[in-house]
Amino acid sequence: MKKLSDMPDTSRFVKTSDLYELAEKKGVQIDTFNLRKNAALSIEDGEGRCYIALAPNLPRRQEKAALAHELGHCLYGGFYNRYSPYDRIEIAERKAMKWAIKKLLPIAWIREQLKNGLHYYWEFAEEADLPEQFVKDAFEYYETSGLLPKEEDLNG
Repeated sequence: MKKLSDMPDTSRFVKTSDLYELAEKKGVQIDTFNLRKNAALSIEDGEGRCYIALAPNLPRRQEKAALAHELGHCLYGGFYNRYSPYDRIEIAERKAMKWAIKKLLPIAWIREQLKNGLHYYWEFAEEADLPEQFVKDAFEYYETSGLLPKEEDLNG
């Protein structure tokens, strides 16, 4: 498994189709599946192959965010089972989310948008075609990582 620090930071805008192409290139199979509680889930078989299930009829923005998160599990975040201790689950979830954030909202792109006058989460969500909560999570990650000024510093 690669390290997140090995992932290049780019300001290129990532579309949902880019994620599907990446999955195909990496051999990750994606299917729709009626899921009771989640928008998506990923599993790894005993031979290291990864599969992603997406709930059908997800709103476009939610599909993009969910697919990126599950690809994060497949490519960087790892897996756990329901008997895993909480800290192991939290580590895998955090790694998958970091991968999705870096892929969909790279810091270079965010800085560029800030210079172009975007200030609100909803504006970034519109530009990136993502749910507003995903954008909030990305800003929190970058702020706590010291890569962006705190929200109160941005708003004056």
